[in-house]
Amino acid sequence: MAFATQLDIKRIQTLTDSIFAVAMTILILEIRIPFKLNSEHLVKYFLHNTLSELFFYFLSFVILGIFWIGSHFHHHLIVETDRVSSWFNI
Repeated sequence: MAFATQLDIKRIQTLTDSIFAVAMTILILEIRIPFKLNSEHLVKYFLHNTLSELFFYFLSFVILGIFWIGSHFHHHLIVETDRVSSWFNI
């Protein structure tokens, strides 16, 4: 039985979209707010720690979004793919 040399491009697009979705989700999981703080300490913690984390989360999210959009437009230029180009995409 021979293997097909041409692979479905939509599968590569789906894999790429899934990888970006997981990476973007993992970013927000790293932001933590401690429990058992009163409101005054919580505000101080937010301003000193969480606010900077949210800034870097937002920045990382935008950068990943830029790469995802570039990948999206790149995939529309692909006419056919094979096993080697699939591995390069991964």
